[in-house]
Amino acid sequence: MRKGLIQKITNESLFLKLLHFVQVDGFTYEYGEQATLGGIAFRGINGTYTADTGIVNPKIENLAIFGGITQVDAAIANTAGGQARANALLAKVRAAGLYFDRMVFQGNPAVTPKSFFGLNTRLTGNQLLVPAADAGNGAAMVLTDIDRLIDAVVGPNSEKILVMCKADRRALKKLILSAAQGAALTDVGKSLPSYDDVEIHVMDEDGDASPILTKNETYGSSNVTSSIYCMRLGKSEVGEWVQGVVNNKLVNHTPLYQVSTYIQDLVEMIGGLAIFHGRSAARLRGVI
Repeated sequence: MRKGLIQKITNESLFLKLLHFVQVDGFTYEYGEQATLGGIAFRGINGTYTADTGIVNPKIENLAIFGGITQVDAAIANTAGGQARANALLAKVRAAGLYFDRMVFQGNPAVTPKSFFGLNTRLTGNQLLVPAADAGNGAAMVLTDIDRLIDAVVGPNSEKILVMCKADRRALKKLILSAAQGAALTDVGKSLPSYDDVEIHVMDEDGDASPILTKNETYGSSNVTSSIYCMRLGKSEVGEWVQGVVNNKLVNHTPLYQVSTYIQDLVEMIGGLAIFHGRSAARLRGVI
């Protein structure tokens, strides 16, 4: 049962599939962020160096509990090999994975109590970009804006990803084809899997059929803008780039057995998002 649920949640959710998750005991994860690397200097024979380890800022990531309870009438749950109960569980797991994806962007305890902090609340300063042609109400996408977004994230492009809505993926594809000046579509890529060696991912709907990323963000006086994100995801080593934090497993299933005439099951996850480097993610907002 657990194996099937984990497979389902990682198949449906983009970030549960892509992120490396750091195992955490408890509900907080404490670490030190290396803000500066420390000085390097020359020395003469018999000379010494001044000890300097740079600046390490203490950070704390909070984990949040989210999930839900399924409820199936016992008479239905006990027929057809328990298929109704299994279907209810899988639907709840799928919803949990997509909800996590939404919170990766929109998580904000001030708006959604008890949630973890997502990218929209974290990305500020140089990591929050607007189109170069923006006059306060957004501007149409141009390739140089995408280039600026990618460059705002540290590291080689092959280790970064772009995440956007379907409309922005179509606009980006049109710009690339125009810049190709007559090159065949196959030279660009039929489904536009990457741009400048950065892998492209499209964020679709959540479990309630509501788009997670869409062109309805308010920017200035416009409410038809969107955001595009660039991220560098950590791999197997703890404490690098963007990673997830999780207590126990990606999905926990607890059978609650029969309550009155119903059989209930609890599905939940204790997790969150960790950004271990200040330039491991960036956001381009105000895209018309």
